[in-house]
Amino acid sequence: MTSFRLKIVLWYTAVAMLTLIIFRFATVQVIRESLYAELDESLNGELVWIRAMLAANKARDLPDKEIREEILTRSRVSPRKEFIEIYDREGEEYFRSPNLAESDTLRLLVSVVDADSVLIQQFRDHQLRMIAWRASDFEIYIGYPLTDVNVAVDEITSSLLFLIPLSIVLFVIGGMFLGTRFVKPIKELRVYAEKLVDQPLDRDLPEVSSGAKDEVGLLVDQINTMVYRLRSSMRQVLSFSTLASHELRTPLAIIRNELEEVLRDGTSPEIIKEALASTYDEVLRLNRVVDDLLNLATMRAGTFRLEKKTVPIHSLLHDFAEDADLLCQSKGITLETSFQSPVDTDVDTQRFRTVLFNLLDNAVKYTPSGGEIRIRSLVHQQWMLLEFSDTGPGVKESELTHIFDPFRRAESEGKDPGGVGLGLALARYIVEAHGGSIRAEKTPSGTAFLITLPISRNTPETA
Repeated sequence: MTSFRLKIVLWYTAVAMLTLIIFRFATVQVIRESLYAELDESLNGELVWIRAMLAANKARDLPDKEIREEILTRSRVSPRKEFIEIYDREGEEYFRSPNLAESDTLRLLVSVVDADSVLIQQFRDHQLRMIAWRASDFEIYIGYPLTDVNVAVDEITSSLLFLIPLSIVLFVIGGMFLGTRFVKPIKELRVYAEKLVDQPLDRDLPEVSSGAKDEVGLLVDQINTMVYRLRSSMRQVLSFSTLASHELRTPLAIIRNELEEVLRDGTSPEIIKEALASTYDEVLRLNRVVDDLLNLATMRAGTFRLEKKTVPIHSLLHDFAEDADLLCQSKGITLETSFQSPVDTDVDTQRFRTVLFNLLDNAVKYTPSGGEIRIRSLVHQQWMLLEFSDTGPGVKESELTHIFDPFRRAESEGKDPGGVGLGLALARYIVEAHGGSIRAEKTPSGTAFLITLPISRNTPETA
């Protein structure tokens, strides 16, 4: 038996036993009070009869002897062993039950005579229930011994006590059954956790399910979901590290080869100069890769923070278009822009310019000389839509759903993209951090990137 199941059994048994004991005392008390109430009703009935009988017989002037005989006859046929004392107006004894000893005096047992039942704790080594009443002509005292009542209560108590050992056995058996049932999903989860220790990341986890919809079942499902998410994150981290190492290896290998070349004896100054220039280019490439990796890691870790401020988006786009036009002219590409409905947006200007230049770099990379890049914006209700399209060969349909994955260099229909594959991933994280969305579509003339951004709340709604 596991300690957890033992605790369940002990707690279950303790609570059940406590409930049974409380029920036992409550039951005995209810039965005792019920019997007392029934006895009080009999006492009151007897008192009413004696009062009525005394009043009627006195009115008829019957002799006291006949009156006493009538009371004695009634007391003899009574199923209860009652005690009766009656005193006249002078305080002399008028009637006394034969079952009372000479030393027994009921009138000395009560101090208040108000026709309310009282409990006498000690009378002939037993309890006595009494009622007393005083009028101008008589004082009446009636008492019933509680021997029969207490015997009945004791028998009920004994029967309940007899059930306690049997109840303990049943509670333990029931607790073991419930404990086994409740502990089963936890044991399965423990076995599942043990398998996780040595489970390689490249293998799928075994299924674990409690089969229940209670708190334990929900806990198992939540832990199962958490484990799958952690393993997925670990796989992504491993894949990210592997791809990052691969991307850094190539420029480092080039730098190493260039430096080995210039370190040879007899290397001419011209070769040294060319090697240093090539090394410098690779260092710049490494710097860009490291910066992109740092930014992407910061975004994925959730520590990425934006410094937003409200800016007129059309002014930001116009400034970007001037720089973009110079880059397109150097590549022999035509840039066409169309910015409608000037509105304000809450953006991090530097981060959003990174998005724009990453999309521009991607478009220039795919668009041949003589092609065209189009940038246009429009406003619909409380959203600003920005379209970035080119007239390149276009991205394959199968690559559109993965084009924003880190280190994903989508192959175009006819051109190797080159690059590292982090620009579009960074663009997606930045746009989503602004509360917007970005997607890629294949067009008849090339590829289009569509960005949706919320406009500032202070901007009037524009159709």
